[in-house]
Amino acid sequence: MEIVIICVLVYIIYKFRKQISEFLFGNQFVSPKSKLIDKDIEYYRKKNNKQNEINRILDKIKKVGYDNITPIEKKILKNN
Repeated sequence: MEIVIICVLVYIIYKFRKQISEFLFGNQFVSPKSKLIDKDIEYYRKKNNKQNEINRILDKIKKVGYDNITPIEKKILKNN
């Protein structure tokens, strides 16, 4: 009888191991795949922010001319 109870407990722990882990430890154990997704999201967020900055500078050049933008804006355009 004891062996049956132990087998049932082992099965329950195995079946719900992810939920038990999240309950006991929170979400600190993240799968490597989700870490890659987070890195991809961060990469594209930075890329999008950089492109938005370039577009803003180009719009400013269109309005006031290249000679009237700041040296920092010129440096941003040269580096990209």
